[in-house]
Parts: sequence; C-alpha cells; structure tokens
Amino acid sequence: AFQKAYPDVVDYPDPAKPLPEAMPGYNNRSLFWSLQFRGLLRKSVLDYAFDRGLMVPEDFGTMSHWYSRTPYQFLDTVKPDFLPQEGGCYGHPTDRVWDVRKDKWLDAYWKLTEASIAAYGKPDLLHTIGLGERLCYRDRAANLRLKVDVLKRLIAKAKSHYPDSRILLAGWDFYLTWHPEEVSGLLKELDPKSTIVWDYEVDAVSNDLLGNKIKGANNFTRWDVIGKFPYTFGLFIAYEKALDRSSSSASARSRTTRSARGTSSGRSPRTPTFSCSATSPPTPGARTRWTWTRSSRISAATATASRRTPSRPAGRT
Repeated sequence: AFQKAYPDVVDYPDPAKPLPEAMPGYNNRSLFWSLQFRGLLRKSVLDYAFDRGLMVPEDFGTMSHWYSRTPYQFLDTVKPDFLPQEGGCYGHPTDRVWDVRKDKWLDAYWKLTEASIAAYGKPDLLHTIGLGERLCYRDRAANLRLKVDVLKRLIAKAKSHYPDSRILLAGWDFYLTWHPEEVSGLLKELDPKSTIVWDYEVDAVSNDLLGNKIKGANNFTRWDVIGKFPYTFGLFIAYEKALDRSSSSASARSRTTRSARGTSSGRSPRTPTFSCSATSPPTPGARTRWTWTRSSRISAATATASRRTPSRPAGRT
C-alpha cells in the first residue's frame, strides 16, 4: 500500500533481490513475486469474493508490525515520530508504531487504508490490531491506558470517514496483554451496533508482556460479550489441546501419519494434493491462466502458471 499511497516517496522493490527491510527468520518478508503482480492477484481474489457476497476486512490504524514493516524510503524521507516502546520484540524503526496521538501520523496511516480501499477493497468492514503486542510503558496501567486511548482514536477516525462501516477488533492483543475484566471494560465503552470482537484464541492461557500470569482462559467466554456484544471466534481453534484427546482425533492422526509415510509397499499416499509454482515471475499486467494438476501421488502434484490469456481461468482455482 505504501507504493500506492506514497508513490513519490516509496518505489516498488526489485523482486529479484531481498527486501531492504528483510531480517533473519520469519522477519524476512522478501518477495516471491513482484508487488505489482501480487496486487493483480489480490484484486482478482477480492473481486471474486465480493461477487459472491463475501466481506473482506480492510486494515486501518497502527499497521506497523513485524509482518508489515515501514519501508526505509518512507522512514528516511517522511521521518515519522514514534510512540514509546519499552522493550519486547519491537524496537527497530521499520516495526515501530508512529505517534498516532498526533493528527499528522494518524492521517498518514489512514492514507494507507484509503489507498488500499481505492485499489482493492471496500470500507464495509474495517479491521485493526490496535497496539498489538506493544509494551509502550513498563507501568502496566499506563500501557493499558494508552492502548485504550489509541483504539478509541482509531475507531473515531474510521467512523468519521465511513460511519456505516463495521469495526472488527482483533482479539490477539486482548489475549496476549489484557486481563478479561479489562477487555469487558473497554467493550462497555464501544458501540455494539458497529463493532465486532474477533477472538481467534479460544484456547488461550497466557502471561502478559511483563510476565504476570493470567489465570484461566482469556477469551470471549470471560469478556461478558455473550448475548450482549457481537463477537466471532475461530482460526486457531484447530490447535485446541482438547481436540487431541478424543478417540476420533487419535484415529485421524493415525490416518494422517500413515498417509504422510505412504504405504508399506513404498507407494506415495493417494490423497490428492495441489501445489502452485511458476518458473519465473509473471510479467505485471499480463493476464495469467492457472492450470492445476490433480495427482494421487504427492511427487507428481504440480500446478503451473502460464501467460496464455483466456477470459476465465481454467481448471481448479
């Protein structure tokens, strides 16, 4: 979105090289395809979803994170002010949160959202992580107060532009750094007619960022939302520990293990698989046809992308 929101400041990176902001491990977000081509894919996927009545959350607010780093060109040219950061896994300028207490930097973030909406999406459902995973102050009360104030400020900004939109509040930071009564306290101050809590940690038991133990599962069941405030849950429920204790789960794991190892005769498993690969990044702007090959042998499962131009993709998409 930086290239669309700030075209005079941020260039498209060379997909053949590591991103300038790339770091070791999962912090290396270097490109498989160019951002231009990824933008075309995103546009196609979202249009497909919208045509079928689906809603797609559009990010807004404090989006600087380990997986969405601020480009060096923006930092060097615009020189944003930052919120305090007292340790934790953040502290590099590319992952620091801009000081949204000031209108200038709140507007700078909002410009990214508007650019993404204009290029890809719709403002019907606006999603924010707030100050997710942030330890802005060592004093817990001060840290929480800033998070609450920033969330309210972000929501007010979004509603001032799109008063009919729904706000989707990510529950990750609620799980990680808040206590259940603090979440319920915040929600009492928000409008349930236009806000949805997205709890994707229903099996969560955790410590806060200062190492204080949070007793019991910190999820929607303890936030006083049931029957009172819109919420949804899921995503990480697949990793719920209790699911591993049932005989059906054990049977499923056994079947999965046998499938992964193949049969005693050495044959590959018969479960159909699909994969997608391309020998070179497609040219931005070129229309791409995806051809998926279904195979009963993992070693033979391939999918290739060519630059032929039928009006609709063929095969499985």
